Amino acid sequence: MQRLYALTFRNWGLPIELKQATDGYQGLLELGQFDPELLVLDLNLPNIDGFSIIQALEQQGILEQMQLVVVTALNQGQVQRRVDALRPGIEVLPKPIPFQRIRERIEEILTAREVFS
Repeated sequence: MQRLYALTFRNWGLPIELKQATDGYQGLLELGQFDPELLVLDLNLPNIDGFSIIQALEQQGILEQMQLVVVTALNQGQVQRRVDALRPGIEVLPKPIPFQRIRERIEEILTAREVFS
């Protein structure tokens, strides 16, 4: 799945830096070293689930500094309610991954970056 993300993102030719993690713990460590503008988070991760990651990011105030998109194969409505209880306003996308919507979010960030530069 990570290879699919990487190949798709590279094929877009957008000026982005992609970081990937093999599990939730590594992802949290990467977040501490890399200040992403957008995090695409799958809820079904080895070692720690995505809900726990959202909760940790919220407690540390990290969600204030980036955008978060959650992708899941679980029931989207139920997941959205759980995510909203942790932090309202996080977009939950169903699998199969709607890459076009993720691209739109990336382009919005890039456009905003240009406007404020």
